[in-house]
Amino acid sequence: MGNRLLVFSLFFLLTATSAFAESPNNDELRQQIASQWALMREGIVTADIEFDSAFLYFPPKPVPPPNDQSPAPAFPKPMLSPDEVLALIEECGLLSTPEERQRLVDGTHVGQKPIADPWQISRRLWVKGSQLRDESPRTIHLLDESNYFDVSREDNTRISLFLRGKYNVDHTSLYDFHHIPFNTEEVLKSYDITSNPELGTHTLRLPGDTSPNSPTQLTIDAASGLPLTWRQGTTREIARDIVHKDLIQLPNGLSIPRVSYDVDYYENKTLIIRVLIIKQVQFNTPVADSVFRLQAAKGDVLLDHRGTELQSARLTYDVNDVLAFMDGRSPLPSTMAIPAADTINGLTKPQEASRRHFPAWLILLFVNGVVVLIVGALMWRRSRASQS
Repeated sequence: MGNRLLVFSLFFLLTATSAFAESPNNDELRQQIASQWALMREGIVTADIEFDSAFLYFPPKPVPPPNDQSPAPAFPKPMLSPDEVLALIEECGLLSTPEERQRLVDGTHVGQKPIADPWQISRRLWVKGSQLRDESPRTIHLLDESNYFDVSREDNTRISLFLRGKYNVDHTSLYDFHHIPFNTEEVLKSYDITSNPELGTHTLRLPGDTSPNSPTQLTIDAASGLPLTWRQGTTREIARDIVHKDLIQLPNGLSIPRVSYDVDYYENKTLIIRVLIIKQVQFNTPVADSVFRLQAAKGDVLLDHRGTELQSARLTYDVNDVLAFMDGRSPLPSTMAIPAADTINGLTKPQEASRRHFPAWLILLFVNGVVVLIVGALMWRRSRASQS
């Protein structure tokens, strides 16, 4: 009995020691993943990405018409469950052919017609520090440290300027390609981690959750740390899937997925599917400052939302630097700060931009200077008269 107890004790000790040594929750592995994520989030100083994209929308309720005269848009109804979407993604491969892209559209609509072509071809994203330019044939989103330009090139070009952080719009950023968690420290501290050496992956999930379809489960590539699949279940009604395919290896240990899916669900049915497909990518190569300087042409409408009142103008000539123009810093000999807009039925009536309008503080400073000169001249003349 004593020998059996000794053998059992030794077996238990060896097993526990082995399990501890191979434990996926050790600090070394967590630090490794933290370093990989930091490299992707902080190691990319500049980026130049050419890509195609798709946006498929399946509202759970009918969308009301934009006004009383227009019919309600006929959006397709949500049809697929999360499992059905993931199966379809596997069928569509890398979306490298027109047939695979059409299979995605047909498979998600299930006999319904899309309201418009979901694909946007030949988009481009530039990043340089805090500056970003996301451009497609129909739109431009341009950000610097303080400002946000939203440009619509449908029919007549409209250029809207907002303070950064005061206007939310769905522009593309580096996060949409790599999906590295923002709350890195919290995830690595609180999630259990298991490794699969055969697949070369690590899986992070909520502690105590062993279900195959965990409400929050992140599987990453062990070599790069990039997410491969990420199931996020925020509530019983709302969930999200992120799927990355075909990792591209770049210099300096950087990687990026060639194909990125971002799928939102509502009540277990598809709500939104976003797809990004990289065609060309460069990280940490020179990006000219002129990329982040917005130009405008004669006839374009400018809308400045940064103040308490909307300012607007319609250009009567080309402008090489819209931000400098709207701030009154343009070197052009005939420029203006945007005048106050007239409104008709709540809509802005653009003013013609043809001559300079100086800010009120500058006019006041000029008038004060003139008054000082006049008063000084009178005092000087009075002093001369009293001396004579």
